[in-house]
Amino acid sequence: MKNKDRLIFTLVCSLLIFVVSMYRILIESLSSEPLFAASSLAIGGLIGVVGVVIKILRKSQSN
Repeated sequence: MKNKDRLIFTLVCSLLIFVVSMYRILIESLSSEPLFAASSLAIGGLIGVVGVVIKILRKSQSN
């Protein structure tokens, strides 16, 4: 698998984690412990998305 393919796969997975976690937070049917887990996953997914986008932008500028 090429590096670009890995970056796109990572971007899709991080975005999926972020979207599903935000959905769980927004429907507000969670108690405190699952809400904490969903919040942690949402933050981690957002950090992953931002990191991969920055990496893709740097790679496209160098080419």
